[in-house]
Amino acid sequence: MISVIIPLYNKANYIERAIHSVEAQNYPDMEIIVVDDGSTDKGPQIVRSINDNRIKLISQPNSGVSAARNTGIAAAKGEWIAFLDADDQWLGGKLAAQMSVLEKHQNIMWASCGFNRVKDDKILVGPERFAKSWFKEPNVIRDALEIMAAGKHLWTGTIIVNKAVFSQTAAFDDTLKSGEDIDLWFRIAAAFPTLVYIEDSYANYTVGVGDTLTANMTGLSSAESIANFVNKFFRYPGCSCKYRKHLVRKFALCLLRIRVFNMVRFKKTKMAKDVIKLVSDNLNWREQIVFNSSLKWYNLIVRMKSSLKLFFSGA
Repeated sequence: MISVIIPLYNKANYIERAIHSVEAQNYPDMEIIVVDDGSTDKGPQIVRSINDNRIKLISQPNSGVSAARNTGIAAAKGEWIAFLDADDQWLGGKLAAQMSVLEKHQNIMWASCGFNRVKDDKILVGPERFAKSWFKEPNVIRDALEIMAAGKHLWTGTIIVNKAVFSQTAAFDDTLKSGEDIDLWFRIAAAFPTLVYIEDSYANYTVGVGDTLTANMTGLSSAESIANFVNKFFRYPGCSCKYRKHLVRKFALCLLRIRVFNMVRFKKTKMAKDVIKLVSDNLNWREQIVFNSSLKWYNLIVRMKSSLKLFFSGA
């Protein structure tokens, strides 16, 4: 059985679409666990109105997306756990495509796939393409840390995990205000390198919907919390292999670069500088120079773009 976990908080306009996209999978053995995380809109009422005895609605006080997903994991009866957020949707054949590969490789404990970024029902960005060298055979990634270190996305809405994994790797860290999904997929990748990955898109991620279950790491967190998040990967002790240690460090540097540049993009240059200072103990002198130089140039580019936008708008 597959247990599909959908955290819900004030997504009444989307939850029915999400559930119907799961029902449309026509997968013979699954349950749909919707965890209402203290919604104040009609979302839970809409869930109750859907006539499907596979749906189980669990209500809890507002505790955040990690706690909601963990509640779903604890309640799951399935051997496999799949995740979908209330404002996103799966495309036809997702479960069947992933499970067909997992059934052929019974030693592999998790799977992912490509997805589209969608706004107003229009595809903005299609699936990412992966290097052929990352695959040990069709649809099987040799080491998930390689793709994460290269900045590729393992998006929660595409993931299926064998429930046994959570007896060896803790589930979502509910102390994190954001990045909890990155944290978990990293820890699973470190413990279970091999990953089923289908490059075709089997899900839509809805862009531009306010995520009311998590805080935006760039906009709402402090420099200290961002630095602590990145530093935990620099200091991760779990990989003894020299090559995998290299991948972990490469992943941490990639994560830092994305966070810093996003802060500059949202005009939080001082916070970006503070983050670099707070992680400097984990950077060699060359990396410190590169980050600080890149920060100056990127900040200049962002300011020039803003000035040009104002100029051409006639402001």
